[in-house]
Amino acid sequence: MTDQPAQRSLLTRLGQDGPSPASFSQARLWFADQMGRRGLEFVYPYALRLTGPLDVRALAGAVDAVVARHETLRTTFVSRDGEPLQVVGEPFSLGLEVTEVEPEALESEIRDVVAQPFDLATGPVLRARLFHVGPDEHVFLLVIHHIATDGWSMEIVFREISDAYQALSAGREAEFPELSVQFVDVASWERQRFAAGEFAGDLTFWREHLDGCPHVLALPLDHPRPAAQSFDGRFLTFEVPAADAAALAALAKECGASTHMVLLAAFQLLIARWSGTHDFVVGMPAANREASETEELVGFFMNLLPLRATVDPAGSFRDLVARVREASLDAYDHQGLSFDRLVEEIAPERTLAHNPLVQVAFNMEKQPRLTVDGVAVEALDVQPDITRYDLAVDYIVQPSGALRCDFYYASDLFERESVEALARRFAYLLRTVAARPEASLAVLPVLDAEEEARVLALGAAKRADTDAPTLPARFRDAVEARPDAPAVVDGDIVLTFAELDARADAVARIVTAHGAGPDTVVGLCLPRSAELLAAVLGVLRAGAAYLPLDPRYPAERLDFLIRDSGCGWS
Repeated sequence: MTDQPAQRSLLTRLGQDGPSPASFSQARLWFADQMGRRGLEFVYPYALRLTGPLDVRALAGAVDAVVARHETLRTTFVSRDGEPLQVVGEPFSLGLEVTEVEPEALESEIRDVVAQPFDLATGPVLRARLFHVGPDEHVFLLVIHHIATDGWSMEIVFREISDAYQALSAGREAEFPELSVQFVDVASWERQRFAAGEFAGDLTFWREHLDGCPHVLALPLDHPRPAAQSFDGRFLTFEVPAADAAALAALAKECGASTHMVLLAAFQLLIARWSGTHDFVVGMPAANREASETEELVGFFMNLLPLRATVDPAGSFRDLVARVREASLDAYDHQGLSFDRLVEEIAPERTLAHNPLVQVAFNMEKQPRLTVDGVAVEALDVQPDITRYDLAVDYIVQPSGALRCDFYYASDLFERESVEALARRFAYLLRTVAARPEASLAVLPVLDAEEEARVLALGAAKRADTDAPTLPARFRDAVEARPDAPAVVDGDIVLTFAELDARADAVARIVTAHGAGPDTVVGLCLPRSAELLAAVLGVLRAGAAYLPLDPRYPAERLDFLIRDSGCGWS
């Protein structure tokens, strides 16, 4: 999550009794919960291996002290007229349960606890376990529902647990500075500001920012997109060496930008080269803590900013960083409007197949740290097999200066090998842009020498294999295997394999009637669309060659020309 310092003091404690409105972001998660979606995409799980003499009573008391301090950790939700309201409960003891477990069974035990659904109506919205796995060795597991927390908040939670543990283990009371507001005040303030029209300027900005930009990013999927997201995901990790990270930081300084902006620009270039699309949206989480009173408050503040990427192949990487910097700063200035409200106002086509507006995301994470005197603390990987996006990249700055990059991907859409290749290309691209920031984006390589040689060798082998199936033949096999499955998505247009096959047949009949066949060239003067794909398949089915054209190309040099989706042949 991108750090954004609080800039103004606007909040006051409302002191209201009884239920109060949920924030817009909380409402989205509540509605998902009401629809039966209580999946792992809505939880923050953290597991820490603690090696050394641990004061279990002090740790349990520290957790309870943090729960007492932050109302959102003891909040439940009720429905009134179909809308969610927050109900703040009294401080309580979470009861840190200690479980004896054999080391070989630890992973299974952790997964079982993480997978338990939360009941937002009865609470609590968090659970903690302490596994005793050996002499002076424990694993502390903390799981909090996203409706009560975010990445920034988790840093606060672990810092305050550390402070409270230190006090309690020394025989003192756990004491914290008084919070002037709680999250219910933030949610009410957000609702009041929206009702008063204070977000009108933000809405105008985002409408203009996203005007004309496709709402769905057409990525090269390995599998047809299911009719509904399962949120099943996997992730893989690679490390950017400290030397490469330092080079990127130096480039950022030259450009008057942050390292995050340089990394985001490189990610946009990667997606543009991978998808063949130069105008798309990348989700960028932001802290969204505009008021100074919220800096030390736990709650679901994080907002998703739909940042428009415009990648000009003729420009340099330095030019792209400048555009990303400008777009990012503008987005931060308008981060107050909840993404959920923005979606409602812009009203893109809603479907269960993909997220609205944002299908890929890029995020800077921080690893929350627990400090326990005399105890070594090691973070364990307990990331559940889920993802909220088609593809998302989180990176963490390591103490060594290296960057750990985690690629999360929807396993319904991509094979691991495809994402591994993408991650390798991103790592290579980061080295390339740091060394050649003035080079045109069109010529910056994304394949290292080894992968380029392998791709060229594969192409040569396929050309030499005269028995290899042609593209039209392979498409016919796909039509026979899954005629009713989606084959292409073009905005609001979704064509099944059978429908695309029928359109390709129509193209083939028309160009054949006009004499197209072997040794002829058919020009395709069409935008990137479902019709372009049908035209390509139809021309190949006729035995001719196709040539994608710029509309300004002299048409008289061609044997045939397809001008539009209405089969304007000439």
